[in-house]
Amino acid sequence: MTEKQSTYQPHTVLPHDAQRLLTEAAKAAQKLHGLGRQRTLQAAIERVKREHPEYFKP
Repeated sequence: MTEKQSTYQPHTVLPHDAQRLLTEAAKAAQKLHGLGRQRTLQAAIERVKREHPEYFKP
């Protein structure tokens, strides 16, 4: 029996570098607690918004 490879491609709106930045921030935030976690994630989100404003509504 032959195995079929999936043709599913995940859909995302953000470019690859923005996805990577947010993923890395989420991984780093797992090691933090409380306000540190919140600030880490918020900083990553703000950076993505600055670098790719065309993906966010004003």
